[in-house]
Amino acid sequence: MRHQRRTFAASGRPVVTATRGAIREATLEIIRADSVAGVTFKKVAERAGVARATVYRHYATVEELVEDALISGDPPPVKLGGAEGIADQIVAALETLTRELEDPVARAIVTSVLDRSNQGGQSRDFRDSYVAGLIAQLDTALRVSLPEANFDSEWLFDHLVGPVFSRSVIRGVHPDAEFLRQVAARALTNLVDETKAEER
Repeated sequence: MRHQRRTFAASGRPVVTATRGAIREATLEIIRADSVAGVTFKKVAERAGVARATVYRHYATVEELVEDALISGDPPPVKLGGAEGIADQIVAALETLTRELEDPVARAIVTSVLDRSNQGGQSRDFRDSYVAGLIAQLDTALRVSLPEANFDSEWLFDHLVGPVFSRSVIRGVHPDAEFLRQVAARALTNLVDETKAEER
């Protein structure tokens, strides 16, 4: 039955395509407003202006719905906090990432996308887009606060995003506030030290 739903929904019929698009967009709006944990078939149906049965016709589970919406659209941004210091902004961004990764649905989706991203296609595109979005936000904050620093996106992933992903998704351990502060402090110390060494 699940295969039939996907075949029907992917048939390219204008009404089906428009309905599926409205469901995806409603899902992304809910994720942006409430996080992945806020997504339910009822909320999606209300926001998309369709019957709940219509959502069930296209998706067997909330996880399938969220994954399809995320892969087909732009990933919701991780917002930097309003704190003044760069370390506080980094910790705020990492706390937002941590909250998202601790949601069971989000963790299942991230794990699924990471598992399938090596095969290419939409999963790889979503992974690359999601990671690039995280990195771009951290990059902007660091460049404003430390314009003389020399770093690239790989450095940002290795020193900031990677430790949080590793601890939360791979090891299944909650990255508490102290851990996030240590990650930010180590990264900033390394960045300042590398910048000073290059200036000599």
